Amino acid sequence: MGRWNHRAVRRVQMEGDCKCVEYAIHEAFYDQDKPGDRPSITLEPVAAYGDTIEELRETLQRMLRALDHPVLDYETHEEINE
Repeated sequence: MGRWNHRAVRRVQMEGDCKCVEYAIHEAFYDQDKPGDRPSITLEPVAAYGDTIEELRETLQRMLRALDHPVLDYETHEEINE
């Protein structure tokens, strides 16, 4: 079994001549048998949610902590310098 956390992810897409860059929070999953490997990430960003206000608060706090870690690239899942 692995572990997971929230991570900020940068996605770059071309729309015509425009290079569009967006950031979102995704869940990142790490394989404990392959330490140091790039994580898998959710295809879509995740929303803040909880069954109670306290659970919602904890989710938002985890999402904020994601901003203290390097940003991941959407395509390669590698850490990038911002």
